[in-house]
Amino acid sequence: MSSEHITLKYPVDHKGDHISTIEMRRPKVKDMLTVDKINGDMQKGIRMMSNLSGHPETVFHEMDMEDMKTCNDVLASFLGESPAAQ
Repeated sequence: MSSEHITLKYPVDHKGDHISTIEMRRPKVKDMLTVDKINGDMQKGIRMMSNLSGHPETVFHEMDMEDMKTCNDVLASFLGESPAAQ
């Protein structure tokens, strides 16, 4: 699977766009290198999700935390990690 479609429970309105789904592609090494020197796990994750989805970071800043957890779980699965504890 090369990408994952995530349906947001709480859509985000951003600059006139109503965003109800996020499509996130699988990361490549170059994506990991892009976020390698960013401090803070959450900021690193947001930058990575922004890169993988094509949405600006501000979309993720406005996202409900339940939807953010779902996005984090998808990212973790791409990296071969277990999703965060419920």
